[in-house]
Amino acid sequence: MAEVTLAITGLGRRGEGLARHEDANVFVPYTLPGEMVAAKIDGERGVLRRVLSPSPERTAAFCKHYGTCGGCQLQHWREEPYRQWKKGLVETALKARGIAMIVRELIDAHGAGRRRVSIHARRRDGVVTAGFMAARSHDLLDLDACPILVPPLAQAFDIARALATKAGDCDVALTATDGGIDASVRAERKIVEQEMAKFAGLAADLDLARLSLNGTALVTARLPAWPRIRALAPHTGAVKRRGQTARSNGAISACTLPAASAGRQL
Repeated sequence: MAEVTLAITGLGRRGEGLARHEDANVFVPYTLPGEMVAAKIDGERGVLRRVLSPSPERTAAFCKHYGTCGGCQLQHWREEPYRQWKKGLVETALKARGIAMIVRELIDAHGAGRRRVSIHARRRDGVVTAGFMAARSHDLLDLDACPILVPPLAQAFDIARALATKAGDCDVALTATDGGIDASVRAERKIVEQEMAKFAGLAADLDLARLSLNGTALVTARLPAWPRIRALAPHTGAVKRRGQTARSNGAISACTLPAASAGRQL
């Protein structure tokens, strides 16, 4: 791929910078409108090499894994233009369908962070790794922490590695509840009955409220207690995940979960 200089003129709905090259659209992640960048092009995809002229709206990402981990897209963008872009996505979608609707300001519903996370755990060369997929890749990025999670999930990746040590390659879904962490393991292999005792012991060691294996609850030390969801006045609709909308008395608000602490995952 040859390196070219591109002018970023806009932002696509997936949060990637939009440029034109040889009369075709090119999408370049981690760029912002108004920037001049050096990138390598492969079809309609661009790989950022350098930012030649940064936007004044650019800011430092707060996560050390940003740009390598595939979980977040827009940590490099300041809060206010991000909020206006999200609002614009809702306005554009409604207008395209001929719907006249007032779009209110984005609702920041981040709280202390995300209380649910799904982690991939795999054994590679005798070492158990746990994390998210690398950006635009099927490679697993081994992680120690994720700053967008609530504090009770600070050890989420260590928990996933411990469970994968016994379950083998698996996906681990963790939910922080008022009663403790609810863990659900989807293993690639069948877990035989003779193994259940060691999983029960591990659940106790990890202080899990509940542990489920392949859809079956194995250990329930404490019933997971779900926090109450409070309505945000004057909106009567439920606040949803980033990029969805909440309806309220003839108006719509774009919603985000969360904002600065969420990595702007779209």
